[in-house]
Amino acid sequence: MSAHSDPVAGAATKLAPAVTVGGATIAGFQLQDWVLLLTGAYAVLQISFLLWDRFVKPWRARRGRK
Repeated sequence: MSAHSDPVAGAATKLAPAVTVGGATIAGFQLQDWVLLLTGAYAVLQISFLLWDRFVKPWRARRGRK
């Protein structure tokens, strides 16, 4: 075994994370599309919770419901 590592293996190791992230496709969508979709879903959930907590919950409490 030589003291020098294989240059191809070294280059492949450095390139592997970029290729996997850049080329990741799930169900035909790129990774950036999934991030956009999940960010939008998270924002909708946050807005829904805000509306529930600030408007619906106090309104139901005033009407005598839990």
